[in-house]
Amino acid sequence: MDTHDSDERISHLARPEHLAPDEKIFPDRHGNSLLTYKYAAIRETFEECGLLLAADKNRTPDMATLKNLLKVRQRMSGGEVLFLDMLNDFNLQPVNDELFYLTSFVTPEFSPIRFDAKFFFARCPQAQKINIDGSEIVDYTWATPAEAIKKNNEGSLPLALPTQQVIKKFTPFETYSSTIDALITGNMFF
Repeated sequence: MDTHDSDERISHLARPEHLAPDEKIFPDRHGNSLLTYKYAAIRETFEECGLLLAADKNRTPDMATLKNLLKVRQRMSGGEVLFLDMLNDFNLQPVNDELFYLTSFVTPEFSPIRFDAKFFFARCPQAQKINIDGSEIVDYTWATPAEAIKKNNEGSLPLALPTQQVIKKFTPFETYSSTIDALITGNMFF
C-alpha cells in the first residue's frame, strides 16, 4: 500500500449503497479497513496492468476516457498525480462492490523477504485491454487456473507459493458466474 491509500476521501468515492459494513469498519492490525485494501488493489491494478476497476455513474468509462487515463497513469508513476485525484478529475468511482476479498498471506518473521499479500478476485473490465507498465510487470499470459498450475509444475510459469494456493482454489470453476456463486454462498473457502 502507498501512504495515500488510506486517504479519508476514499470512503466518499465509494458508492455507499454498495459498501459492506466491514469495508468501513473492522480495521486490521495496521488500522486499515477492507475498503482501504480494495482501493489499493484497484490503484495497483491500474498502475501495473492498465485495467481500471472504476466507473462513472453509467458504470462504464468510454474508450476516449480510458485512453486519457492511460496517459495520466505515466504521470502517476512519476508521482505527479495521485490516483484519487485522477478518479476525481474524471468523475469516476472505484467499483469496490465488484472486487471480492479472498485471503491474506503473511510471511513468517524469520523470512528474509517480508510481505503481507492480500488476494482479490474481479472480472476483467469489458472493453479494456491489458497494458502492462513494463517495470513491475514485464510480461503476462492468460491461462485457466488448471493451466497455470500445470505450467507452474512444469517450470514454465513460476508462481510464488501463496499465489499457487489461491489459484488452486479456482480450478473447479469453469466460469466467472460459477466462481462468484461459490464465493457468495460460502462454497469456496480460503
